[in-house]
Amino acid sequence: MKEKHYITRKEQAVLTKKKIFDTTIFLIRKKGYSKITIREICQNAEISVGTFYLYFLSKDDILLDLYSKVNQKLQDSAAIQNNDTPEKMLLFLVKAFLGTTGGLFRERAFK
Repeated sequence: MKEKHYITRKEQAVLTKKKIFDTTIFLIRKKGYSKITIREICQNAEISVGTFYLYFLSKDDILLDLYSKVNQKLQDSAAIQNNDTPEKMLLFLVKAFLGTTGGLFRERAFK
């Protein structure tokens, strides 16, 4: 008989927050930021609206979380590329930013 793998509440919380975040980013790419609602995010993530508010205060809060992740990634990347010329460093950071956001920052996404 196979043993069941149980996860802790902390691990479940991390997975739930990631699911909300990923679902929101998917919907922003698909429909644009202003055209999605918290209820729609919850339906697509298969969670209740109450659960959403346990992890995020609003849709804007998810964007702040995204900004924080992108900012950390850029700082980490910049530290690695510290010896390059300013031009190479700027090009590297722009590529890292675009790679990290996965095309989220298109004009259409925030209409």
